[in-house]
Amino acid sequence: MSNSNGTTKPHVILIPYPAQGHVAPLMKLAYNLASHGIKVTFVNTESIHMKITSAMSQEITDQCPINLVAVPDGWESNPGEEEKWESIENAPKCMRAHLQNLIENINRANNDAHVTYVIADIVHGWALEVAKKMCIKTGAFVPYGLGNLALMLHAPKLDEAGIIDFYGKHKYWSLTKISHLFFLCWSICSNTRSSQF
Repeated sequence: MSNSNGTTKPHVILIPYPAQGHVAPLMKLAYNLASHGIKVTFVNTESIHMKITSAMSQEITDQCPINLVAVPDGWESNPGEEEKWESIENAPKCMRAHLQNLIENINRANNDAHVTYVIADIVHGWALEVAKKMCIKTGAFVPYGLGNLALMLHAPKLDEAGIIDFYGKHKYWSLTKISHLFFLCWSICSNTRSSQF
Protein backbone atom coordinates (compact mmCIF):
# COMPACT_ATOMS: atom_id res chain seq x y z
CA MET A 1 0.00 0.00 0.00
CA SER A 2 2.75 2.42 -0.86
CA ASN A 3 1.95 5.76 -2.43
CA SER A 4 3.42 6.81 -5.75
CA ASN A 5 6.28 8.54 -3.93
CA GLY A 6 7.19 5.32 -2.05
CA THR A 7 5.82 6.25 1.38
CA THR A 8 3.46 3.89 3.12
CA LYS A 9 -0.19 4.68 3.55
CA PRO A 10 -1.15 5.78 7.08
CA HIS A 11 -2.91 3.16 9.20
CA VAL A 12 -4.99 4.46 12.09
CA ILE A 13 -6.44 2.42 14.95
CA LEU A 14 -9.47 3.99 16.63
CA ILE A 15 -10.63 2.86 20.08
CA PRO A 16 -13.93 4.15 21.50
CA TYR A 17 -15.07 3.87 25.10
CA PRO A 18 -17.78 1.14 25.08
CA ALA A 19 -20.72 3.32 26.09
CA GLN A 20 -23.62 5.13 24.51
CA GLY A 21 -22.50 8.42 23.00
CA HIS A 22 -18.86 7.37 22.63
CA VAL A 23 -18.87 4.78 19.82
CA ALA A 24 -20.89 6.64 17.13
CA PRO A 25 -18.77 9.85 17.03
CA LEU A 26 -15.55 7.86 16.70
CA MET A 27 -17.17 5.67 14.03
CA LYS A 28 -17.98 8.85 12.07
CA LEU A 29 -14.34 9.88 12.34
CA ALA A 30 -13.31 6.40 11.12
CA TYR A 31 -15.49 6.70 8.01
CA ASN A 32 -14.16 10.22 7.37
CA LEU A 33 -10.56 9.04 7.56
CA ALA A 34 -11.31 6.06 5.29
CA SER A 35 -12.94 8.38 2.72
CA HIS A 36 -9.56 10.13 2.43
CA GLY A 37 -7.76 6.89 1.63
CA ILE A 38 -6.45 6.19 5.13
CA LYS A 39 -6.47 2.57 6.31
CA VAL A 40 -8.62 2.37 9.46
CA THR A 41 -8.99 -0.36 12.07
CA PHE A 42 -11.85 0.22 14.52
CA VAL A 43 -11.32 -1.67 17.79
CA ASN A 44 -14.29 -2.42 20.01
CA THR A 45 -15.00 -4.65 22.96
CA GLU A 46 -16.53 -7.99 22.00
CA SER A 47 -20.01 -7.01 23.22
CA ILE A 48 -20.13 -3.73 21.26
CA HIS A 49 -18.56 -5.40 18.21
CA MET A 50 -21.33 -8.02 18.20
CA LYS A 51 -24.02 -5.33 18.34
CA ILE A 52 -22.50 -3.41 15.42
CA THR A 53 -21.81 -6.40 13.17
CA SER A 54 -25.19 -8.03 13.84
CA ALA A 55 -26.91 -4.81 12.74
CA MET A 56 -25.01 -4.78 9.42
CA SER A 57 -26.27 -6.60 6.33
CA GLN A 58 -23.82 -8.78 4.39
CA GLU A 59 -23.74 -6.20 1.59
CA ILE A 60 -22.77 -3.42 4.01
CA THR A 61 -20.19 -5.68 5.67
CA ASP A 62 -18.60 -6.44 2.29
CA GLN A 63 -18.45 -2.74 1.34
CA CYS A 64 -17.32 -1.45 4.76
CA PRO A 65 -14.21 0.72 4.21
CA ILE A 66 -12.97 0.17 7.75
CA ASN A 67 -11.72 -2.97 9.45
CA LEU A 68 -13.89 -3.83 12.47
CA VAL A 69 -12.02 -5.74 15.19
CA ALA A 70 -13.00 -6.96 18.66
CA VAL A 71 -10.82 -7.41 21.71
CA PRO A 72 -11.88 -9.09 24.95
CA ASP A 73 -12.62 -6.68 27.78
CA GLY A 74 -12.74 -9.26 30.58
CA TRP A 75 -16.45 -8.70 31.24
CA GLU A 76 -18.76 -11.59 31.84
CA SER A 77 -21.83 -11.81 29.62
CA ASN A 78 -24.28 -10.76 32.38
CA PRO A 79 -22.36 -9.73 35.50
CA GLY A 80 -24.17 -8.72 38.67
CA GLU A 81 -23.95 -5.11 39.86
CA GLU A 82 -20.93 -5.71 42.11
CA GLU A 83 -19.06 -7.77 39.50
CA LYS A 84 -19.92 -5.19 36.84
CA TRP A 85 -17.98 -2.41 38.62
CA GLU A 86 -15.07 -4.76 39.28
CA SER A 87 -15.05 -5.70 35.58
CA ILE A 88 -15.05 -2.03 34.55
CA GLU A 89 -12.02 -1.40 36.76
CA ASN A 90 -10.18 -4.48 35.43
CA ALA A 91 -11.07 -3.99 31.73
CA PRO A 92 -8.09 -1.73 30.90
CA LYS A 93 -5.64 -4.34 32.23
CA CYS A 94 -7.20 -7.03 30.03
CA MET A 95 -7.62 -4.80 26.98
CA ARG A 96 -4.08 -3.36 27.22
CA ALA A 97 -2.44 -6.72 26.43
CA HIS A 98 -4.93 -7.49 23.65
CA LEU A 99 -4.38 -4.09 22.02
CA GLN A 100 -0.61 -4.53 22.08
CA ASN A 101 -0.97 -8.02 20.54
CA LEU A 102 -3.32 -6.67 17.87
CA ILE A 103 -0.86 -3.94 16.87
CA GLU A 104 2.05 -6.39 16.81
CA ASN A 105 0.04 -8.84 14.65
CA ILE A 106 -0.97 -6.10 12.19
CA ASN A 107 2.62 -4.87 11.92
CA ARG A 108 3.96 -8.41 11.47
CA ALA A 109 1.36 -9.40 8.86
CA ASN A 110 2.07 -6.68 6.32
CA ASN A 111 5.01 -4.29 6.04
CA ASP A 112 2.94 -1.76 4.09
CA ALA A 113 0.11 -1.59 6.63
CA HIS A 114 2.00 -0.84 9.85
CA VAL A 115 0.00 1.03 12.45
CA THR A 116 1.09 4.68 12.32
CA TYR A 117 -1.47 6.32 14.64
CA VAL A 118 -3.73 5.37 17.55
CA ILE A 119 -6.70 7.60 18.31
CA ALA A 120 -8.54 6.64 21.49
CA ASP A 121 -11.45 8.03 23.47
CA ILE A 122 -10.05 10.39 26.08
CA VAL A 123 -11.24 7.94 28.76
CA HIS A 124 -8.84 5.29 27.37
CA GLY A 125 -5.55 6.82 28.46
CA TRP A 126 -4.14 3.29 28.78
CA ALA A 127 -4.50 2.80 25.00
CA LEU A 128 -2.45 5.92 24.34
CA GLU A 129 0.20 4.63 26.77
CA VAL A 130 0.39 1.32 24.87
CA ALA A 131 0.83 3.15 21.56
CA LYS A 132 3.49 5.51 22.92
CA LYS A 133 5.38 2.54 24.37
CA MET A 134 5.38 1.08 20.83
CA CYS A 135 6.57 4.44 19.37
CA ILE A 136 3.25 5.07 17.59
CA LYS A 137 1.79 8.57 17.34
CA THR A 138 -1.33 9.15 19.42
CA GLY A 139 -4.37 11.36 19.68
CA ALA A 140 -7.14 11.62 22.27
CA PHE A 141 -10.71 11.99 20.99
CA VAL A 142 -13.38 13.82 22.98
CA PRO A 143 -16.86 12.68 21.93
CA TYR A 144 -18.76 15.13 24.12
CA GLY A 145 -19.00 18.92 24.33
CA LEU A 146 -16.09 21.12 25.26
CA GLY A 147 -17.94 22.40 28.32
CA ASN A 148 -17.96 18.86 29.73
CA LEU A 149 -14.26 18.47 28.92
CA ALA A 150 -13.44 21.76 30.68
CA LEU A 151 -15.42 20.67 33.74
CA MET A 152 -13.71 17.28 33.77
CA LEU A 153 -10.25 18.84 33.48
CA HIS A 154 -10.99 21.45 36.16
CA ALA A 155 -12.79 19.20 38.65
CA PRO A 156 -9.61 18.61 40.71
CA LYS A 157 -9.13 22.40 41.03
CA LEU A 158 -12.77 22.85 42.07
CA ASP A 159 -12.27 20.13 44.69
CA GLU A 160 -9.06 21.77 45.96
CA ALA A 161 -10.83 25.14 46.17
CA GLY A 162 -13.60 23.57 48.27
CA ILE A 163 -16.35 24.29 45.74
CA ILE A 164 -17.20 20.63 45.12
CA ASP A 165 -16.43 17.50 47.11
CA PHE A 166 -14.56 14.40 45.90
CA TYR A 167 -17.77 13.02 44.35
CA GLY A 168 -18.47 16.21 42.37
CA LYS A 169 -21.30 17.43 44.61
CA HIS A 170 -21.58 21.14 45.32
CA LYS A 171 -20.60 21.80 48.95
CA TYR A 172 -22.87 24.81 49.40
CA TRP A 173 -26.61 25.00 48.80
CA SER A 174 -26.54 28.32 47.00
CA LEU A 175 -26.59 29.40 43.39
CA THR A 176 -23.23 29.53 41.67
CA LYS A 177 -22.90 32.57 39.44
CA ILE A 178 -21.02 31.93 36.19
CA SER A 179 -20.27 35.60 35.54
CA HIS A 180 -21.67 39.01 36.43
CA LEU A 181 -22.08 39.59 32.69
CA PHE A 182 -23.96 36.37 31.92
CA PHE A 183 -27.42 36.79 30.48
CA LEU A 184 -29.44 34.14 28.72
CA CYS A 185 -31.24 35.91 25.89
CA TRP A 186 -34.72 34.89 24.79
CA SER A 187 -36.38 35.90 21.59
CA ILE A 188 -39.14 38.15 22.92
CA CYS A 189 -39.44 41.22 20.73
CA SER A 190 -40.27 44.67 22.12
CA ASN A 191 -39.68 43.88 25.80
CA THR A 192 -35.95 44.03 26.57
CA ARG A 193 -36.37 43.33 30.31
CA SER A 194 -38.33 40.08 29.78
CA SER A 195 -35.88 39.02 27.05
CA GLN A 196 -33.19 38.33 29.63
CA PHE A 197 -33.05 35.46 32.06
